Amino acid sequence: MDSFAGVTSYDVDLPSGRIRYYRVGSSGPPLVLLHGAVLDSAELAWGEVIPRLSGKFRIYAFDWPEHGYSWPAADGTSEAVLGDVLSRMVTYWGLERFHLVGSSQGGGIATRFALDHPEQVRRMIAIGPVGYDDRKLVLGVMSLVVRIPGLARLATRLMARFPGLVRLSLLVARTQRKKTIGFEESVQLGWQQVRRAVRYGSTILDDYLVESYERSKTRIDYLPQVGELTVPTLIVYGSKDLSTSGRALRRAAAAMPNGSFRRVDGVGHMACRDDPQAIADLILGFLRDNGGTAT
Repeated sequence: MDSFAGVTSYDVDLPSGRIRYYRVGSSGPPLVLLHGAVLDSAELAWGEVIPRLSGKFRIYAFDWPEHGYSWPAADGTSEAVLGDVLSRMVTYWGLERFHLVGSSQGGGIATRFALDHPEQVRRMIAIGPVGYDDRKLVLGVMSLVVRIPGLARLATRLMARFPGLVRLSLLVARTQRKKTIGFEESVQLGWQQVRRAVRYGSTILDDYLVESYERSKTRIDYLPQVGELTVPTLIVYGSKDLSTSGRALRRAAAAMPNGSFRRVDGVGHMACRDDPQAIADLILGFLRDNGGTAT
């Protein structure tokens, strides 16, 4: 057992492998936080957000398989595996209904879960979610990158040897860069992620991303289904986010029966680290406006 920002951590063994999870708070509605892909972890995504939400919710977070401290993994990191991990974790925690917030890949998995289990999700927030893109050029480039043989393994080994490459990747994902809170801590957390991937013979590229992109289209595409998403949902887009399409996210929110859209100026794909206060305020505001916080 250890902690970050006052968050107590535990381990649980699932069919997919050992999962590290985190708990904070003993009162208020349950709130489940899902982090993103590649270098991300619960600590990297939510370490600066959780303190700003404490006292309002019972907060639950975990590291996806092959992220953070959730090693080794038995079944990879496909959409099906990640969805199964989320289902098993909320069952393990005894949560019947809860708020769900996901960043990047976590936003995509949150969408899939809310579509499949709307009775369990009270409100959902997806921050720069994967699976909503409609930009042909971006999709084509991504499909090429994820399918070049050996590229992910080579990139992982180079990052493990040269941590400056981790710093460079985070400079691209975070527009406020060193001005924001804990940039060097972010670099160290990302480097730890890379080194664990090498140690366990894995790479930093999630199966979810590999299975997402195929030529100039995406195989994981939530856009045609968002009209069926009845859960009240907030889609969040960082104005400097190069990884997601603001146009597609706005269109998705408009197509949802209970959807809304917010653009956060001056933040990139790692919005939770770029401006944790803005993200915490959005979470608090959306859940409070929808009757979601404790009285």
